[in-house]
This record gives sequence, C-alpha cells and structure tokens, in this order.
Amino acid sequence: MTSQTKTTTMMMPTKTLHHHRHVLLPFLLLLLPSSLCTVSAQTYANQTGEFSSCGGCHCIPDNDGADPCPTATKPETKFTVQHVDTLLSLNHTNPFTIDCDPYTNATCETVPARDPLTQALDPNAVCAFLYDYPEQSELEDEQPCPLSYSAKTFASREEATAAGYVVTHEGGCATCSTTQDLAIYMTVIDQRQAATQCAFDALRSFELGKRCFMENIGFTEACSIVWTYDTLNTNNECGAICAAIVIGGQPNNGPEPTCTLNECLECNEVQNGPGFKGFAGRTRRNSGILSAIARPCSSIASVEHLDPCLLGGGGSDTPSPTTKATPSPTTKDTPSPTTTTAPPTSSPTSSGGATSWASIIMRFVSHLLVVGIVVVGWGP
Repeated sequence: MTSQTKTTTMMMPTKTLHHHRHVLLPFLLLLLPSSLCTVSAQTYANQTGEFSSCGGCHCIPDNDGADPCPTATKPETKFTVQHVDTLLSLNHTNPFTIDCDPYTNATCETVPARDPLTQALDPNAVCAFLYDYPEQSELEDEQPCPLSYSAKTFASREEATAAGYVVTHEGGCATCSTTQDLAIYMTVIDQRQAATQCAFDALRSFELGKRCFMENIGFTEACSIVWTYDTLNTNNECGAICAAIVIGGQPNNGPEPTCTLNECLECNEVQNGPGFKGFAGRTRRNSGILSAIARPCSSIASVEHLDPCLLGGGGSDTPSPTTKATPSPTTKDTPSPTTTTAPPTSSPTSSGGATSWASIIMRFVSHLLVVGIVVVGWGP
C-alpha cells in the first residue's frame, strides 16, 4: 500500500483529569508530565510514537538472534487517513459484550459466547471480516466503501478466504476484534501518556478506568473492559517485579542480539497472556502490527490490512486480499502490561511501625511510573 503524502490532522478524544481530593494528588501532579491529563492531537498518517527494533531489525530474530531479519515480510507501518477513517466509521453488526473479570472468574464468558476455537486458543484459527457494500446502482461513479461489517472465527485462513471474508488477525474473534480497535492499534504506537491516565483512574474505580480507555485511547467499550481487567491483574501478579524494574531503570528489551524482554514484561506474558488473547481476540502482534517493544519475529503475524474501499466493492462476495502464512508464534501473545496499586486505606502516623507519608508517596509514584514505562508497546 502506498502512503498518502497529504495528511489531515485528527483530534483524538481527550479527557481532563478529574478533581481528586486525595491528599497525594498535588504532589503527584508535580512529578508527572503535564501531558498526562490529555492526549495530544494525532495525525493518523504519521502515527504517534516510535517503533522498536533489535539490532536494526523490526523484530527479534529467532534462534536467539541467530536467524536473519525477515525484512521481506516486515509489516506495513503506514496507513492512509482515508483507510483509518473508514475503519473508524464502520458499523459492527455482531459485536461482543462482557461484564465479568476473565482473570478471576472461571465461568466468565462474552455475549454472544466466543467460538470454541477462540476459547481453545486454536493456533490455526483466524478472525475475519465480511464487509457490507452498498448496491452498485447507488454508487454512480464513486468508489464504493462498505457501510458495515460482521466478524467471524474460522478454522484457517484458507477457510475464511474461500467464504469471501477478509482476515483481520490470527486467533479467534473476541471483544477487541473490531475495525475501531484495529484503527487505534494502527495509529497509536506509544500510548504511555493516555494509558498512565487510565491506570490512574482505575485506582479510583473500575468504571473510571474503563471510561478512560474508551475516551482517552479510543478502544470500544468491550475492549476497554478487558483492558481494565488486564491492568488490575498485572498489578496483582507483577506489581512488585515491575516496580523493581522501574526503580532500576531497566529498558523494555535487553541488548542485541537476543533483546530479551525485561522481567516485568515477561511476567505479564505468563500471567496475562492466555486470558487477554482469549477475551480480547485482537492484539498488535496477531494483527501483524508493530509496537514500541521488540518482539520475536515468529510471534508477529503476517496480515495485510487493505483499505476496505479499495477491495472492489463487488458486494459481500468480494475476494479477500492475500495473506501470507507465518510460523507459529513461539511466545505468548499478550498486551504490554499496566501496573496499578490501590491508595493506602489507613492514615499514616508518626508512631513506631506506622507507614510514613514519604514511603506511601514513593510507593504510589513508583507504581504510576511503572505504568508509564511498561505500556510503551501497549497492545502488541
């Protein structure tokens, strides 16, 4: 796909910081960047943030860096304004909803229920779209663009293509398998500022955290719910590890040629990987989209994201674009972690053994900084 040179500046949704009566807020706001409270204007064709690399490669070469960089299959990194706008405008006719915590509730399920292939994390399954184009007679000489779409899980790429669907990511469909969430992953490479705000809001209430993911970042509601639960679970399972990583100033990846993930990101891979992939469906890696954290080359899917307006508009039976097969991932596909901690419930005093204000402040700030550091590759 060729990138347009003429771009249009788009404003991402913003959300101002709510009034906090917490005694630590004035101190925290002095430490955190002023840009924390809002999301800067985004120009979609010039995505925000920088992509990661490992020794000059867009991913971490397999076999501990010994394999050559697969430059021939490097994912697309530029998307036109029209493409992104189209993805944001489409109506999803069969979305998922969720109202339970997939990390703590063993019976948690979406509505409608996910396909058994999605639940089983079948490595060969794919999620694919069927676009609904207007009748040709309504178009006159205009280029046809779809009005809506439906998503469906298939057992293989070949099965999806034969049915006239367009593959959008590897793995079955779930809450984040929408064109809107795809557009967000395409355009926001580094989400630290907005994600830090969302984690800060999640400390106050789940609802505020969810709303932040929707308004500050732009995810759909169901996808935002899964992201909020993911944030809370990362804090519970990896908070101490991630705090140590931040205090030590460790980067997301180690030195080349292996560019190993730091212990915080690795903890998130283990603790959140299956749950997130099973209930979110779409991730950056299984959508073939690069992020600001270097990942193993074999874990990044090869999926060609074409502008639906350029697929021909022949109706629902329009052939889907060719997608290239890739080796099965060798690592779990999971979002970059966010880490939060609840405010202290007891008032500190100067008596022996009591927590001091200084220790509370340092602990609170360190966890916020963890959020800011580890969400560089938010939604790999």
